[in-house]
Amino acid sequence: MSGTNKKATPLTEEQLSEKDARLQELEDKLTADREALDQEKAEFESWKAEQEAELEKKKSDLDELEQTLLNTEGDENVLDEPEPGLEFKFEKDKFKFKDSAPKNLRIGGKTLSQEEIVKDKDLLQIIIKTTHIEKIK
Repeated sequence: MSGTNKKATPLTEEQLSEKDARLQELEDKLTADREALDQEKAEFESWKAEQEAELEKKKSDLDELEQTLLNTEGDENVLDEPEPGLEFKFEKDKFKFKDSAPKNLRIGGKTLSQEEIVKDKDLLQIIIKTTHIEKIK
């Protein structure tokens, strides 16, 4: 077996020009892609900085709110003991809204006070069986 010896065929002027043109196209595309990537990186960094600034502001606001809440714990406006519930009569018995019962209840899409509930006998007949009301002697 004898080895075949291949020789490189020289390119014609036209083939060489075509290869140069293709190489220039690829270089131009690479340059454009790099510029687009740099632009995307810059936009991302800008967005990231905005997000970090917004996050820092939210953290600051939260710290400020937390400090405000800590400072208001000792205020006189904060009730330590619940207000006594409303006492009322219903069908010859005495009842009372528990001290822990909300002063306003949302019933049928309306917010009603204990006083308003006591005035409505039909509603009272229903609500008297709830955990918000206790019978007193």
